Amino acid sequence: MTFLVIGICALFKIEAASAQLSISIYPLSFTANVNPGDTWRGSVTVINPNDYAIAVSPEKENFVGGAEGDILLTEHDQEFGLSSWIKYESIKELILAPGERRKVNFEVIVPQNAQPGGHYGAVLFRGKEIEKKATQESGLGISGRVGSVMLFEVSGDVQKTGLISQINAPKFITHGPLNIDFKVKNTGNTFFLPEGKVQFNNFGIKMDTTWEPRVVFPGFDRTFKTTLNKKYLFGPIKTTVLAKMSDGTELAPMSVIVWAWPLKETGIFLVIFGILWLLKIWLLKNFKIVKIEKEENKKGDE
Repeated sequence: MTFLVIGICALFKIEAASAQLSISIYPLSFTANVNPGDTWRGSVTVINPNDYAIAVSPEKENFVGGAEGDILLTEHDQEFGLSSWIKYESIKELILAPGERRKVNFEVIVPQNAQPGGHYGAVLFRGKEIEKKATQESGLGISGRVGSVMLFEVSGDVQKTGLISQINAPKFITHGPLNIDFKVKNTGNTFFLPEGKVQFNNFGIKMDTTWEPRVVFPGFDRTFKTTLNKKYLFGPIKTTVLAKMSDGTELAPMSVIVWAWPLKETGIFLVIFGILWLLKIWLLKNFKIVKIEKEENKKGDE
C-alpha cells in the first residue's frame, strides 16, 4: 500500500455571520492505494488560530468530483463514497484554547467487497465559538467547517485511462511568452493526476515546459496551463503535449502549430534597409566616382 500526501484543496464553510471564526488543519488531503480488507490509519492536526477558545467536532462526508477538479460534499451514500469506512477515535468534541493544536487520529476500514476504482470522502472539523455567559452556560457564536480531502483507489479491475481532448494555442504571435492550455479527460473509473511536459520544436530546437499535476475525476476533464518564456520566436513552432499518469501510462500525444514572427522589429529593419537603399541610389545619381592617380606616377611619366 502506498501513501502520498498532496495539497489539492481545503473545504471551508461559514454557517453564521456574527463574527469571523477560523480553523486551520494539515494535511489538506490524503491519497492512498488500498486493497479490500485493508485498514488505513491517518491523522489530522487541528489548530485554533483565534484569540478565543473554540469547540471542534469531527465529521465525515462523501464527495462527488466534477469538471476542473471541483468537488461537492454530499451526505448521501455514493457508489464511490468512503465516509462510511472512516472511524474516528473516541472523540466527540475537542475544546481548543487560543493557539492550541491537537492531533486527531482516524482509521479507514476498507470493506472486503469494496468496488475497485476511486472512492472519495472528506474528514471534516466543525468549529464553534464558546461564549461564557453569566449563567456559565456555553453559547454558540459563529460556526465553520474545514476538511481534508481523501482520494482512495481500491485495487482490482481498475481502469485508469484518459486522453488529451483539446489544445488551445494562438495561431500566430509576434512576441513571447507563448501561453497554451490543454484539457485532459478521464475515461476510466478512478482519479489520476497527469504529469509530463509540453515540447516546443522550432526549426529542430526543442524546448520543454511542465505543469502542476492536479486531480482529474472519472468522466470529467480538467484544464492545464503552461508557458514558454521566450521573447523572440521565428517561424513555425510545433507544440506537442506529452502527458502520462503517475503509473507511467502514456496518453496519446496531441500537437498544434503556432507561427511566430517579430513584426515590429521586422518593420524597423525594413525601414532602415529602405532608407539605406534610397541613400545609395541618390549618391550614385548625384556623385561620380573618379579614380585619382598618385602624383608620383604622374612625375615618373614626365
